[in-house]
Amino acid sequence: MTNSEKDWILVLEDDAIFKEKFGLKIKKQLEDIPDLVGAIFIGGGFPQERTSLTLGEWGNFLIKHHPATNTTIGYMLRRSAVEKIMKDFSTFDMPIDYELAYLLMRTNTLVFHQDPYSIQEGSKLVYSSSIR
Repeated sequence: MTNSEKDWILVLEDDAIFKEKFGLKIKKQLEDIPDLVGAIFIGGGFPQERTSLTLGEWGNFLIKHHPATNTTIGYMLRRSAVEKIMKDFSTFDMPIDYELAYLLMRTNTLVFHQDPYSIQEGSKLVYSSSIR
């Protein structure tokens, strides 16, 4: 991301299943995202009510309390959030979704969750996972 002029990075797992018009929906929603938002979860493995506390709503997004992740099937990070995370990050020792939740909390990153999500976790719906 350091060599790019883009403001957002999109991170997807290999079993992400996209809902119809995924790209158009995300592009439109990003136009209005407040500058304070550092992370947007556009997919999740669990229903919203089973994840962290919802602090409020903004358009088609829920504002989540930390730990603010819902698996890492699909999320976007703003350049400023990545820079804060990478400032003193060198290695991780937890599964990436836990590590990301910790880093977002530690950097006090404002996290939105798309509602409804545009991505579903394929290993729960279509594909068999080798992890049991």
